[in-house]
Amino acid sequence: MPPPASGQADVVEPMWLTWATSRRQIRRGHRRNATSGENMRRIAAIFLAIVLVMFLPVIIPVVALLDCVYRKRLRAAACAFACLSCGGILGLESIRLADAEWDEHLRELRETYPSTRFRLVRHVRAICSACGARYAFLERERAFVQTGADGGLSTAHGVTTKA
Repeated sequence: MPPPASGQADVVEPMWLTWATSRRQIRRGHRRNATSGENMRRIAAIFLAIVLVMFLPVIIPVVALLDCVYRKRLRAAACAFACLSCGGILGLESIRLADAEWDEHLRELRETYPSTRFRLVRHVRAICSACGARYAFLERERAFVQTGADGGLSTAHGVTTKA
């Protein structure tokens, strides 16, 4: 590069000073341009992450305990419930049959649609081992209700379906 025409030398800033100044300006500009709403969302997200991490050791055992209670109630109801079709007691075998059928249904769906994530609702919780009648479990009443041929509950039991 030729020297300036006026005879004076150019003032050249050191590279490290230019880099540090530009980094500071970028940081300051970013903070200045952020609105208070964006800052509040960032703070809320950080706070939520901290709370989640703190309470995760409590949440996981509570969910496991609730699942155990649900399964115990289901087993107790199955051992005390008489089939409405044949009159036999459902028992634990009826729960195993329903679980096996549900697992088979999920396996077929995964094979048919391998990259799809499903959102499914399971209604059939027991299948009579003698006659094959299907039952859904109502946890509030701790009782079984017979389901339709398609496995869904009727509207008489408070479950609505979309057309």
